Amino acid sequence: MRITRQKSIDPPERWNVPDWGDTSCYSKLPKDDDSDWLQWRWEFLRRDKEYRQDWLRIRAIDPDGKLALGAKSSKYLDWTVPILVKEQYGDPFYFQKKYKVKKLFNPAEQTPHQLAFYPFPSNSVTMMFDLDKGLSEQIKRARSILIKCQKGLRGVVIRDRDSEEKSEWPLYLRAIDAQDQGIVLSEIGYEILKLDREEYGRLEAKKAAFDFLDIARTFWKKRPLPFMKP
Repeated sequence: MRITRQKSIDPPERWNVPDWGDTSCYSKLPKDDDSDWLQWRWEFLRRDKEYRQDWLRIRAIDPDGKLALGAKSSKYLDWTVPILVKEQYGDPFYFQKKYKVKKLFNPAEQTPHQLAFYPFPSNSVTMMFDLDKGLSEQIKRARSILIKCQKGLRGVVIRDRDSEEKSEWPLYLRAIDAQDQGIVLSEIGYEILKLDREEYGRLEAKKAAFDFLDIARTFWKKRPLPFMKP
């Protein structure tokens, strides 16, 4: 079957991602899978368009890695440091606030050296408890308030880890790769979401794929860090 394509935006070899059509490259996860959360977060982050653009910008400014302090050798020119970040963005913690990483890693690296994510308390809430009263109800009420604040901040419903549809994670990655490789939304709906071509028109398939990709593109932002599990 012929797949409708747009002009390729990012060929797979540029960022070292699979060809979207090779399903064997996208592992299937059971719901009780306990894979490395940091690695999954990285797989989504390295596909983020803004992250890739920030990486390209920094590499263009510092092609020789002269300010890549902390790199073990010239082989690791995919690092950047607060000094360089402050010069370009005015804030040494710009990337830590935005991506939860202190140094940028090359998005083409599947397992970057010393991959680590760090929380940054850019948003916080101060709460008071009355120690002369029972704590149980106060904690319950505080939790409810914090969840509402967090939902408002992220713009998403925060779900418990155990209720996550982990089996969809590889599909999210495949959908992102397909779009980056020029596959039109309606074909993503038919080929990846497995919508029936006779039951769903192209506009319906396009809408379904658009909604699916909207989740996929921002997935890394919504996943708590391992030491920040809800």
